[in-house]
Amino acid sequence: PPAPWTRPCASLTPAERPGRTMPVLDLELRNDFADLSRAARQANAALEAAGASAEAVYRASLGLEEILTNIIKYGYDDQAEHRIAVRIEAGPESVRLAIADDGHPFDPRQAPPPRLDRPLSERRAGGLGIHLVLAMMDRVDYRRQDGRNLLELTILPRPDPGD
Repeated sequence: PPAPWTRPCASLTPAERPGRTMPVLDLELRNDFADLSRAARQANAALEAAGASAEAVYRASLGLEEILTNIIKYGYDDQAEHRIAVRIEAGPESVRLAIADDGHPFDPRQAPPPRLDRPLSERRAGGLGIHLVLAMMDRVDYRRQDGRNLLELTILPRPDPGD
């Protein structure tokens, strides 16, 4: 079946979206960690080929791997094969990752922040990765539509600290 979007996560109108981007990679992967490593390699290569900065490639790679890991680990109650669609767009003003899955509804923006003020022994497991993704992205948009999570992560260029 085709990917679940015409324009992924199109909750924003073009006027609301920062920067212009062009699709550089469309992937469909299974909820399987073997597919995760393949997707990460392809995403990095596509972003580098599109001329994204090393910093944007790093942030995109970290965000993609963390979100896909959470979908694969926690998104499903069954052992059936599920499909996860990923679209990566890049342009001079932004990098955009759009991820669609049919897992449990999950808006990462609503995840409780980790209790970093507590000793490790008193913290609940998990939550740090989502917190890191939210901190590293410039914009995170989510909606649930037609039984699917539609998540869009946007990365804007940051000034080089050496400038």
